[in-house]
Amino acid sequence: MVRANREKNIDYYRDYDKGRMNEPSRVEGREKYAKSEAGKVSHKKANEKYSLDKPKAYRAKNAVNNAIRDGRLIPWPCCAVPECNRKPHAHHPDYDQPLDVVWLCPQHHKDAHGLV
Repeated sequence: MVRANREKNIDYYRDYDKGRMNEPSRVEGREKYAKSEAGKVSHKKANEKYSLDKPKAYRAKNAVNNAIRDGRLIPWPCCAVPECNRKPHAHHPDYDQPLDVVWLCPQHHKDAHGLV
């Protein structure tokens, strides 16, 4: 019954969850956890899992970060989607070409992965 109601009113619940996520007490709690020993261990474990589960993506991400650090790749100042001025992330259309990236803000990056 609860699950069916959530699915029926999913837009309402997504907006509600987003608003709740940004409440100061919840933001503070996440930051506090991230700085705790348990949070650090959890973050390290998640990074290790990611590198094992998606080795091509992990290597591509590192190649971009190294290229930016070395000055071989210059990040765009804003998202490649017209009318969007948010700060971008590097999106890899093909992990076999790690320095061939499209600069997309987090939302458009998420949307791009949904297209695949």
